[in-house]
Amino acid sequence: MSIGSKIKRLRKKRGMTQAELSDGIITRGMLSRIESGSAVPSMQSLDAIASRLEVSPSFLLEAGDDILPAEYARVKKAIETEYRAKNFKECYEIFSLWTSVDDPTLSTIFATTAFEVALNAFYVGNFVKSKEILKEIEQLLPTLLIISPYANQKRIDFLLNVIEHIDNLETAVELADNIPDFEFSPSVFFIMLKLIKAGRHAECNTLMEFCALDDCYTEYISAQLTIKDYKFIDAIIIMKSLIAKKDCPVFLKLLCLNSIENCCKLCEDYKGAYENHLAYQTLLSEIKR
Repeated sequence: MSIGSKIKRLRKKRGMTQAELSDGIITRGMLSRIESGSAVPSMQSLDAIASRLEVSPSFLLEAGDDILPAEYARVKKAIETEYRAKNFKECYEIFSLWTSVDDPTLSTIFATTAFEVALNAFYVGNFVKSKEILKEIEQLLPTLLIISPYANQKRIDFLLNVIEHIDNLETAVELADNIPDFEFSPSVFFIMLKLIKAGRHAECNTLMEFCALDDCYTEYISAQLTIKDYKFIDAIIIMKSLIAKKDCPVFLKLLCLNSIENCCKLCEDYKGAYENHLAYQTLLSEIKR
């Protein structure tokens, strides 16, 4: 394949016009002649064109006609760049456009990236997307030669358990693993809920002192401990404030609404209990669509 043919194929693969590729390097007319094979670029122009196409000048000069190696190198570089910057969503989107990932390092990056995307979807209540990605990771895990620092079967099982029992989170808490994953806040949070339910408040407080949980989980646990001291109004105030926060996970909002309803009943505020019950059902319906 000629230099011009490679440039043309790569330009089209990048979705670039001749004007965009040639801008500031050569005229569009000259690029057109190069692509048609009636002209040859200078080394300076070749270097600039190669840089804009994200390939090496030597690749354009090689006689081979396979552009896949250059494409793979470009995609791999883009993935690694986004991953290092912790741009997990962008990294995942690149993977979704490039299905031929057989590099062990990239497979691990994909598992880690996909888990972060699934976790974010889980937090905002997009459980269909979260479950779909988690199942994809689950199939990939046994093939990984390098273990992902974030994605593992235990965390996947935890999230799938919550998704499966989203309309009965007490069951999700009961079924959660009794051994906490101290690097994963939701897991520790569920252990604390179990301790409170069992009346082991001192152990829960000790765990809170040693584990740096996200603020939203800490606030909910504080509200539950406040309820145990029969300070229902104080607990309601804490949980209503928590629901109003943008970064509060949807499943935690459901826990808050259910708990507020129970507190209202204990305070004989049946109007408040009914309003929170409706809010709970509305939110549950929204995430099940």
